[in-house]
Amino acid sequence: MSGEVSVGGVYFPTLVFIGIIDLVIFSFFSSLMSIFGIYRFFAHRPLVDVAILVVLMGILVEFSSHLKAAML
Repeated sequence: MSGEVSVGGVYFPTLVFIGIIDLVIFSFFSSLMSIFGIYRFFAHRPLVDVAILVVLMGILVEFSSHLKAAML
């Protein structure tokens, strides 16, 4: 994972962009889980949502570090 991304001369941490991508993927995934009724198998839906967000963030961070290594 690289340190910063410049947008219009303003530097943002890479985790900001990864977090935005994470939220988009999570909203799609959460909608699918709700449509198919998967949430009914869990007692505490917000806890499941947080766990999914953390797992997705880890996957995206790992993917971005491999992507940077492949570009070098």
